[in-house]
Amino acid sequence: LNGDQYRAIDWSYALVRLRKESLIGDSPLYLPATIFGEVGAATGAVTICLAAIANQRRYLSPGDTILWHSADNGTRSALCLATAPA
Repeated sequence: LNGDQYRAIDWSYALVRLRKESLIGDSPLYLPATIFGEVGAATGAVTICLAAIANQRRYLSPGDTILWHSADNGTRSALCLATAPA
């Protein structure tokens, strides 16, 4: 989240629906403590890097990671980063 209230509200509605429909179960939710601002077209790459670093530093629980994005024009996307078998 980049600090915009409407993005936070949009995400909260999506999260409630995902949990209600048991699409993510009781998976833990982590929000980065750092706001990285507007990075434009690099947003996907930046969030993948943030997730990779968080995983490397063991800030995340073991398992797959879902990254969720939304744009000002209303488009949304999600990406699941699967954990490679050890």
